[in-house]
Amino acid sequence: MDLYDPAAVREHLVRMIAEVEGVDADEVYEAIAAAGEDGDFQLRSKIAESVIAGLEEVFGVTLPAPADLPREEFATVNALLELIVRELNQASGAA
Repeated sequence: MDLYDPAAVREHLVRMIAEVEGVDADEVYEAIAAAGEDGDFQLRSKIAESVIAGLEEVFGVTLPAPADLPREEFATVNALLELIVRELNQASGAA
């Protein structure tokens, strides 16, 4: 059973992307929606790195850095969300 709700983690993820990019969270949600039906918005590795570092502070856990991951693990919002939820649940002993 997952302890971390993916919807709640996604909210933190979007807000962190907005903070790193210096834009409003609504702009990030609009960009994700504009990415297509699946909403899989592409992330640059430097943005992903900053977002991961910020989320480590939010959740108080160490997450893998993009340099330690295959590109497909952090290339999109959905892939990064899956990675973070998986890592959070493993760190909490839920997985």
